[in-house]
Amino acid sequence: MTVSPTKIWHQILCAHELLTRLPLSLSDSTRQQSRAAYWAYFSVGLTISLCVVAFGYAVLTVYQHQTIAVLLALGLSFLLTGAMHEDGLADCADGFWGGWDREKRLLIMKDSQIGTYGVLALVLAVGLKFTLWHSHALDFWAIAASAAASRAMMPAIMATTDHARRDGLSHYVGRPSKRQAGIGLFISVMFLGWSFSGLGLLAFGAACLLAIGLRFLALRKVGGQTGDVLGATQILCELMILMVLLP
Repeated sequence: MTVSPTKIWHQILCAHELLTRLPLSLSDSTRQQSRAAYWAYFSVGLTISLCVVAFGYAVLTVYQHQTIAVLLALGLSFLLTGAMHEDGLADCADGFWGGWDREKRLLIMKDSQIGTYGVLALVLAVGLKFTLWHSHALDFWAIAASAAASRAMMPAIMATTDHARRDGLSHYVGRPSKRQAGIGLFISVMFLGWSFSGLGLLAFGAACLLAIGLRFLALRKVGGQTGDVLGATQILCELMILMVLLP
């Protein structure tokens, strides 16, 4: 069955509306495509990377100071995404290691306050990303590949893992088919292979293994996946890919 270019474009826009803070103001008819937009999550990473790297180089041209450019580029990435994935990482760190049972962990993860584990997880994750971006002068291809492929991991987790609770963003968005998740993964691995050859495939494999490990951890800790689990998966897989591509 063929899909029209208009429908594909609408699905890409829906993925961007869900995973960014871009003021798209989509119509209700366009939003109806959101349930089929899982495959397009990878495209959000490409958009964010293009904006962030372009902005970083613009700052670098003006100030001639790489540290300032990378810091401001990171700040822009948080503004564009609303730091929703970082929030998920912090919530998972607090819940997984701050609760003694499933119910307590889910309650902690739903709480808007952040604890010690969450703060430490954010400091380590953001610090590592800053170091990798800075040491390789905002390498666009590595940043784009890691941002795209890590977002393609989220539908894969959604397609293979039950919801841990019956509310929240992940439950609202629904559950993709394995075919939809597979399309995003296939496009991502092709992009990584085209950009970095064997090293890109190695990075993709490492991220997949990490995502599998995070899935089993989530099943053990809270009995399934939530929006926070998906956000943590994105952040950690992005860092894994960056570490392989930028040794």
